[in-house]
Amino acid sequence: EELGGTWGQTNSPMNWVGMQVIAAADGKTYVALSVEYSSLQQAELVANYFGGHVASVNDAEEQDFLFSHVKSMPQISTTNDYWLIGLSDFGCPGEYSWTDGAPLTFENWAEDYPVPLHPYKEHVVRFATTQSADDGWTNMDARASSRWGVGNYLTLLQRFVLELPGQ
Repeated sequence: EELGGTWGQTNSPMNWVGMQVIAAADGKTYVALSVEYSSLQQAELVANYFGGHVASVNDAEEQDFLFSHVKSMPQISTTNDYWLIGLSDFGCPGEYSWTDGAPLTFENWAEDYPVPLHPYKEHVVRFATTQSADDGWTNMDARASSRWGVGNYLTLLQRFVLELPGQ
């Protein structure tokens, strides 16, 4: 089933998995990739297929633009939607870098973040949550790429912000 501006599967307007346009500006289209237990690497592969990357946030203006648009998106989780960007310490615990290789010239960490996390796990950066103010980025353990025996579908969704070429 297709909804206006979305591609994916749904059983109601609020419970779907797929991609939805967030906003377009400066020759880029930002898309929400709502997936259940997917890794940052898998989200990057999807973005690469469309010629883009999981979003990098390069300055305060881009941060404010994206945050204002994701806050207006409908909530699809039963608890709280996590919006993830392409910043990770994959391969170098504690050293964060963008999946697209862009230099890390802007950071918007919440107070007391990033926090030290388990060194043998992948960590991703939560850009926003549906129920929060723009209080900064938080790092967290990446979720496993399988939900076997864990929770239910709508509590496990996370949303990656993809940056794709064109408007």
